Amino acid sequence: MSAYSLVASDYDLTLAALPGGRMTQRVIDTLRTLQEMGVPIAIASGRGPAGIEHNLALHHIDPTGFYYCGYNGAEIVEASSGTHIASSRLDGTLARSVFDVIHEYPVEAMAHLHGRVYSAHPEGFHAQVDAKSNGLQLFPIDAEGVAALRPSKFLVAGEPEDLHSVEQRLRGEFGAAIEVVFSADFLLEVNAAGTDKGWGLRALAEAVGVPIAETVAFGDNFNDIPLIQAAGLGVAMGNAVHDLLEAADRIAPSCYDDGFATVVDELFGED
Repeated sequence: MSAYSLVASDYDLTLAALPGGRMTQRVIDTLRTLQEMGVPIAIASGRGPAGIEHNLALHHIDPTGFYYCGYNGAEIVEASSGTHIASSRLDGTLARSVFDVIHEYPVEAMAHLHGRVYSAHPEGFHAQVDAKSNGLQLFPIDAEGVAALRPSKFLVAGEPEDLHSVEQRLRGEFGAAIEVVFSADFLLEVNAAGTDKGWGLRALAEAVGVPIAETVAFGDNFNDIPLIQAAGLGVAMGNAVHDLLEAADRIAPSCYDDGFATVVDELFGED
């Protein structure tokens, strides 16, 4: 019998390899085995719940037993019923100020909320990719609209050097009022203060009655560090960034070598 009662995992470069965002059959089979065992599965991703659902559907995975901890934990949904368990959104005035700063740089900013993506430049490459890869509708928005929207997060895409400039500016102007983290070298994420994947995992574990010590979490990037630190067992993929490898309790094989399936099969396999 396993010591763990809930499995949480990032999606891209943890469950699914890039490019293409496809899971191997072994990973799909491992997820289905967890479902058959009645083990809750949380997909903790920068993608929103609708985007997570879209990508699981592409793999013909039934949502039973899944929870979507989307937007870096800012929106948590029980997959089968669509019931919202917890959410955290940016304050409207703060969101507008962040939006204004970001648009001083040669990057694209996308605001997300409830299965929609908004951009001041909806014709932009990154906005189009974001919408298509998550099966979302794309809408134009301006600063006034952002203030009224109060998004779950901003996704900022561009060249790494420009994003580092944006990161430094945001940290300098807004400090602890927001969470700013990289999810790839070309993607920067902005959430409300205190909102990250660790917050999402703790909120979900409490909601479903699982002690946090009985959770196991998998990740590969900077935005996964709070997730694996919050879990009872934090697992870094072999392809993870150095900081996550240092923070993890255990290192799995790479996502290209079915690392998630390897560890889960060991933890939940028959004695």
